[in-house]
Amino acid sequence: TGFDETEIPGVKTLVDTEMKYHGQVEERPEGMAGWVYAAIVCEAARKAVEEVGYENVDGAAMKRALESMQDFDVDGMVKFTFGPEDRRGDTSCAVYQIQGGKIVRVTDYREVHILLP
Repeated sequence: TGFDETEIPGVKTLVDTEMKYHGQVEERPEGMAGWVYAAIVCEAARKAVEEVGYENVDGAAMKRALESMQDFDVDGMVKFTFGPEDRRGDTSCAVYQIQGGKIVRVTDYREVHILLP
């Protein structure tokens, strides 16, 4: 997902938030990754609280919550799946390139293969 793909709801929210609080959008991949990872952790925390209650959330509850996530949609930016035997997170990805100072997607989305030791 590129920063110029504002037709995607999550990208629009990210861009709008950056503009509101910083007056500009820093088009850095780690910024978008942080946005996505924060959404995933928040969803896992929500699921863990739902399972065991706020007072009992611990690492094991968070792990179970993450492992139960199937096709969690981060507002159109990515779908996240995580399980006991599948640690990919993303099941598809695209290659992006910096062109004229902008992040531009240069391939279609492709399946991410599971890498096993």
